[in-house]
Order: sequence, then C-alpha cells, then structure tokens
Amino acid sequence: FASIALLPMCLMLSSSYSYDAMVMISTISFTASILRLCHEPDNRFALAESAIWAFAIGGVKGGGYLILLPLVLILFMTGRRNGVTGSGMSGVNDKQVNEYGDYDGYDGVNEYTGHKAGGRQARRAGFTRAGIILGAGVVSVLIFDLILPSGSLFQFGEAGTGRMTASYALFHPLRYLNMLLGAFLVNADSLTLNMAGTRLSWLEYTIPAVCIAGLLGVTAVWAVFERDQLRFNGRDKRIFLAVILLEFLLTPAMLLSWTPVGSKWIIGLQGRYFLPVLPLIYFVFAKFRLARSVDCPKQEEAEISRNCMRWICVLSCACVYYMLCTYLTR
Repeated sequence: FASIALLPMCLMLSSSYSYDAMVMISTISFTASILRLCHEPDNRFALAESAIWAFAIGGVKGGGYLILLPLVLILFMTGRRNGVTGSGMSGVNDKQVNEYGDYDGYDGVNEYTGHKAGGRQARRAGFTRAGIILGAGVVSVLIFDLILPSGSLFQFGEAGTGRMTASYALFHPLRYLNMLLGAFLVNADSLTLNMAGTRLSWLEYTIPAVCIAGLLGVTAVWAVFERDQLRFNGRDKRIFLAVILLEFLLTPAMLLSWTPVGSKWIIGLQGRYFLPVLPLIYFVFAKFRLARSVDCPKQEEAEISRNCMRWICVLSCACVYYMLCTYLTR
C-alpha cells in the first residue's frame, strides 16, 4: 500500500486541487481498512473506519467507485472461517501452521466448520459488518448525489450535447463492450506504465518507462516475498477478481460523457482510473507464496524487503530528477 501510494501518478493526484486526490485516498484506505477488519473482525474501530471510507467514496465522482463495495463479501467469509475461534482469519491452532505461515492441508486458511452454533453466530456477525459498510455507502450516495448534489453529475453525461451518456452502456451492452475493447487496445500504454506515471501534468511524457516499470516490478517482488499475517484463499481471490472486472467494465462508462456520438472507442481512458484496484491485482497474482518454491528463509525474506525499499527509494529519486529536468531546467 505504501509503495503504491508513493507512485509518481499518485503523488501528482494527491498534490492537485481535484477530486482525484480524494478518490485515491478514500479507495486505497477503504481496501486497507477492509483487510484490517478481516484480520481483526471484533475491532469496532476498524469497522467504523471502513464505514467512514465507504461514506467518503459515495461522495466523490458520483459514487462511481462504490463498485469496490463487493469487497465486504470477504467479511462474510471471515465470519465462516472464524466460526470456532472467533479470532483473526486463521481459525486454527498454532500447531497447524507450517514454516511458511500457511496452514497444512488447506488452501491458505483452514475451512473446517466447527460447532454449528458458533458458525451461525459468526455468519450473523459477518453479515452485520458487511451491512453497516454497505449502508454507509448507500446513505452517502443518497445525500451527496440525490438530496444535496453540489452540481451536475457530469461524469454520467447529458442529452443534447453531441456526446454519449453513461446509460448507453446499459441500453446497448454489446456495442459498449466493442467500444471498450477498442479503447483498451488503443490505450494499452496508458493502462499499464502511464497508470503509475510516465506521463504527468497534461499527459506530457516526463519519466522514462524504465523507471516506472522498475517501481511496479519492485513492488510486485515485495508483495510476493512479504511475510504477512493475512492469508487469502481461492474464494478471496475470486472476490478480488470480480471487483477488478467490475472496475474495468464500469469505470469507462463514465467516460462516455467525453465520447462523441458515433465514436469507435471510448475517448479519454487513462490508467490512473484503475489505480484503486492495483492493490487487488497484486493480491491476486502475488499471494501464492513464491517463497515456498525457492525455499526462502525468514532472514532472506527480511533482506529482500529491505532491498525492495532501497530500490524504491533509488527509483523514486530518479523520477524526481527527471521531473526537475522536464519542468525546471528546460
């Protein structure tokens, strides 16, 4: 989370007078607080924090990033896992933990059911936590977008402007998907390296692609070798994939308001719109414990983490150098 928040694109958005700064702050913090609540299901502060961030997401950009709300399904899964112990995400004894921090004989987390009464109580608790967070997001949309709107929801478009509206994706799904595919192909570079910041300001090429690719690569290595207390199983990853799919399907619909009628693809698609799900992408592809296959001891894992931090610092300094060359010395 720290390395993603320190990417050049994230820093530029956070230092600008724009709602994009609040989008990044609220979405990344929401994901982090949900995961904390998974690890500490009885932590009321974590529950309140998740609800506050859900409320904040509903108030920015027309509530478009509330598509992250399906992450609350993980809380229900946590309740099922913790039906017996009620602590953490493990639901197992320490003796069942192997040397890599995983659970022997299970897919990441022991899924035995335990006592029926405890299981029902844990499920009810999971539903309650998820309901509170969902309710906060819904209330936010009602307040900021329906009852007290601060202005027109320009992200969804207006009729008679010569441009499309977001409703086009609903009434013409096949045509929308065709336009979406065309936009992804045309903006392949923007959706990968520029998501992290090769082009800043008014999409001016600022930082070499090798620096940005290095930052993303080092973050990926760090995520693979990082020894976490939190473990994800197959169902967790399917939830992550569902949220990622929703993001890639629905977020571009808000850009239809910038797209002229009759265009072959969606105009204005940029990688920064998908930064909120970048942590989930790392979770899906990095939490398979590569350390197991390379027999990486705990001390070596710690050294790898320190080296990753050093490389992020070095590459970040290089990014600052190129920004100075572009904007101050030319």
